[in-house]
Amino acid sequence: MRIIGGKFKGRVLKSGGKGRGKRSVRPTTGLVRGAIFNILGKEGVQGKRVLDLFAGTGALGLEALSRGAESVIFIESDRGALQLLEENISILEVKGLVEIRASEVFRGLSVVETKGENFNLIFADPPYA
Repeated sequence: MRIIGGKFKGRVLKSGGKGRGKRSVRPTTGLVRGAIFNILGKEGVQGKRVLDLFAGTGALGLEALSRGAESVIFIESDRGALQLLEENISILEVKGLVEIRASEVFRGLSVVETKGENFNLIFADPPYA
């Protein structure tokens, strides 16, 4: 899996697969990510605070960072996916721009609400199961 646009364009990320955690980690495909970010345009991402629910490998949030997002909070509960997400953040060296919350998504949203956090862009790409 590769970042398809922005300053990290072409950088290869880990995508996992079967046997990592409770479920197979299936990142959002490059075709789908490309369509989403083409619709959003440069202004739709630049300087925005992003929340990536069911983050998996972090493909959507990391693509947003590559295209100029200010910061990303990832919420993910699967251990295998969390490991991949941490590895991908390390690959891109963006640790200071992200926060990982290891939590079931609806519990994580409750924390977001309690803290009064606001986001300009929210991705929700749940697993197929």
